[in-house]
Amino acid sequence: MAVDDSDEWLFSSMNKYEDLYQYELIQPTRTIAFVTPGEIAVGGCLSTGFNELLFLSAPGHLRLTGDEQDLCGERDFFVIKGALTPHGVDHIETGGVGRERTLFVMNEAMADVELWSLANEDSDVIEKLDTMKTGLPEGCLIHDKLAICGSTGPQALLFDVNSLVQVGSIEWPRPITCAGFVALDGETFATVCQSSGLQIVWDARVGTGSPSLVLEQESTSKGDRFAFAVITPKEQPKIAVISDKGQLTVFDIRQSKAALECVDLGLSEPTKESNLCLQSSSHKPNQVSISGFGHCVLVLDWSTQQQLFKYDGHEEDATPLYHQWYPWKEDMIFSSSSDGSLHAWHAHF
Repeated sequence: MAVDDSDEWLFSSMNKYEDLYQYELIQPTRTIAFVTPGEIAVGGCLSTGFNELLFLSAPGHLRLTGDEQDLCGERDFFVIKGALTPHGVDHIETGGVGRERTLFVMNEAMADVELWSLANEDSDVIEKLDTMKTGLPEGCLIHDKLAICGSTGPQALLFDVNSLVQVGSIEWPRPITCAGFVALDGETFATVCQSSGLQIVWDARVGTGSPSLVLEQESTSKGDRFAFAVITPKEQPKIAVISDKGQLTVFDIRQSKAALECVDLGLSEPTKESNLCLQSSSHKPNQVSISGFGHCVLVLDWSTQQQLFKYDGHEEDATPLYHQWYPWKEDMIFSSSSDGSLHAWHAHF
């Protein structure tokens, strides 16, 4: 934005947002991991040179509740601790039983997942702990005592998060490029093929060998790239899939043969550099958000096919790389952009 345009946008935003916070990172990030209420981890995603791994404190209004918010004058993000990594950070997972203050850090060009510790409160350095030897280049989910690592290929591997020992493997029905994993409950997980939109829901209790497939559903959307989100994972779960052609499809896992909704959003096709991202609200199961199409983040009601909100706070010549709904406050979204900006915004949709 030009200076005048930026001032005009900031003035108009005062009436548009209940909360709006901005922070400038040295390097852009394509991952935002929530560690605790008001604490997040991000990592630079540049393909060359060293990148920062940062543990940030969010503004006080996001850490506190009730009357405590009114007493807190702190309005900015600040760095709690950090580290440098010799590679870009594509994804960060947090937690796991026995690993509550641990970051699982992944770079898609590398074969391993790195473990970094936040536990030492007397140090301002994030300490590298260990490396989980996955031998696979992409996709990671930490859930309770299980780490699931996927790949471009025929399988995913299951690890114990404490011992880092492989405890099983999943053979896909065909080679896929995982667009990530989501836990539906303690045993059932979902993934979508990033290049074809194929949806797979499987049961991890089977252990080594072929999974017990709950769902294997071909995408009805046209496109070359896909992203997905699971809606209300613990209660009547549904899978939402967005293609790079702007087609949004929602499936009920229990009735997988017919889509609940399939709508062409009429969005301009993203560039190859764009990171297609689809997320669902944990507070309002009918709401999803999309980025990767232009410089805005869109909030939609998938059940009515209505656009509820368009966040245009990132620079017009920058591309949103990632966004995520804040779990502890309704209608709050964190988003990052290719210019290094990190925004947290709260509007009533």
